[in-house]
Amino acid sequence: LRSPRAVPPLTPSGSSAHSSLDKVLAMIIETAFIAIKPGLEADFEFAIIEAQKVIAQAPGFEVFHLHRGIERPSTYLLAIGWRSLEDHTVGFRESELFPKWRAIIEPFFAEAPQVEHWTLLP
Repeated sequence: LRSPRAVPPLTPSGSSAHSSLDKVLAMIIETAFIAIKPGLEADFEFAIIEAQKVIAQAPGFEVFHLHRGIERPSTYLLAIGWRSLEDHTVGFRESELFPKWRAIIEPFFAEAPQVEHWTLLP
């Protein structure tokens, strides 16, 4: 059996499919499992829109996805694409943007998020 491969997103007009694929293969994905205090899910979903505007200003930021749990609707999976690990762990985390980001969403946390980083296998 062949293993599945990631499908690269559509490339913007004027860019090549090859450069888009290289970008996807090189991207680091940060995931965070976020448990929200029960009853505050709608407020968190509203607040994360504002938080996304903050993190999108960070150098190296690429993409943002938020998924809500089906079996556990107070749990969210946040996936953020970065050009490099350091763009997240140093560039963003040590910038003035991180406390702004955290101040928007932290009041909703039931516990500290579980954060990990991932790389795509070619």
